[in-house]
Amino acid sequence: MSMRLLVVLAIFFSAATALGEYQLIEDYSALSLGDIDEQSGWIASAGTAEVAIDPDDAANQVMAVHTNSGLVRYPLTVANDETHMLFFRLRFAVQQKYSIGLSPLTYPSEFSDFGPELGMANESNDLHVWDDEANPNYVELDTLNQDNWYNVWMWIDSANDQYKVWVNDASESYADAGDMLSDGDNDLFDFRISGLSDFVKFYIKTGGGGAPGAPDGPVYIDDLYLNITDGEFNLNNPTALIGDVNGDGYVGLDDLDIILSNWNQTIPPADPRADLTGDNYVGLDDLDVILIGWNNGTPPSLLSIPEPITVFFMGGGLLACLTYRR
Repeated sequence: MSMRLLVVLAIFFSAATALGEYQLIEDYSALSLGDIDEQSGWIASAGTAEVAIDPDDAANQVMAVHTNSGLVRYPLTVANDETHMLFFRLRFAVQQKYSIGLSPLTYPSEFSDFGPELGMANESNDLHVWDDEANPNYVELDTLNQDNWYNVWMWIDSANDQYKVWVNDASESYADAGDMLSDGDNDLFDFRISGLSDFVKFYIKTGGGGAPGAPDGPVYIDDLYLNITDGEFNLNNPTALIGDVNGDGYVGLDDLDIILSNWNQTIPPADPRADLTGDNYVGLDDLDVILIGWNNGTPPSLLSIPEPITVFFMGGGLLACLTYRR
């Protein structure tokens, strides 16, 4: 019996547990253009935030946050002593002072009201986080480019009052080890407020004074998601088509075939497209990703596309034929 058939059978006996489940918090598609204040639970100080058209996609709506010493907040809970991954997309037009993160306060209004906190200052394009490890202050982690969408993952460990951050280009379908931001040898940062209760607000705070001649920003936010499984370490991009290895807009047998053709190999020499989890190895975790996205997208033809269970029975029938002896 071929190795390929064995693997096909094995994946349908295995549980798809490599990636947890993200819950969409907000993508702004159902909101009205204009002031976001009091729309669907969003609260924003006057003139701070609006629902706007994506500068890169006229069919997409985003939140634009302006520099005017304002605030934006939205109900979002991460329970005390739990660990979750927060995902959102970020883009800025000009340098401005802002921070984004979570707060345990019902009505946060100051920069000091954050737990995990990520942001920028108006002096540079450097992305920073708050960290208490040595001297409580902001630490610079990366330099971002203006007018470019980025994916941001914040791993929020409220059991230990710490967090991690990954950032990559918005076209990427997952983050890997190279996308984790660090301050030298330190990639685990301390909450600004720690030892309190549940986080209850997604919170943005802006400061006055942006780049000379263009003080208003804005910074754009879109596709806010939370991984709902406590303890799940999920670096998948929830806006991407999970499992579309060959990039044809559909997750099916062609994608599965690429995984199996590179089975049990490292990257390189294996095709890097087959490494869906970014661990430089093609194995069961990558096959789990295929299962999570199976049959999603638009089929490349009008041919009927089998469900995973159909593939299983097809493989089982072939296995019976191969093993049956008269």
